[in-house]
Amino acid sequence: PDAGVSEILGALVGPGIAAEMAYTGRIYDAPWALEKGLVNRVVPADEMLAQAESLALEIAANPPLAVKATKALLNSHYPDLNQVIETEYRANDLVNGTSDQMEAIQAFLEKRDPKFIGS
Repeated sequence: PDAGVSEILGALVGPGIAAEMAYTGRIYDAPWALEKGLVNRVVPADEMLAQAESLALEIAANPPLAVKATKALLNSHYPDLNQVIETEYRANDLVNGTSDQMEAIQAFLEKRDPKFIGS
């Protein structure tokens, strides 16, 4: 393993399964990967592109600044909860009061889909 896989894989599937995977080099099928939480879903090959596009559109319909901040938070790794909470507070400060936040509130009140612009 390289690129941090030994740490990341152990965190995802537990040290025992990670060790078995690394030691054996075995190829695992999609249902197994789904069961272990290594993939979010398993779809037929002929539906894969359509489902990926659908998910991308669903994500893109959200406020870009909030998605960017959430992505950064989910990709960060901190050794203790206090650092996580502090980083989340800073991320919230970046998106609070933005045009997109105001649009989300207004759209909710007007019972319509929001139109986010990324500011």
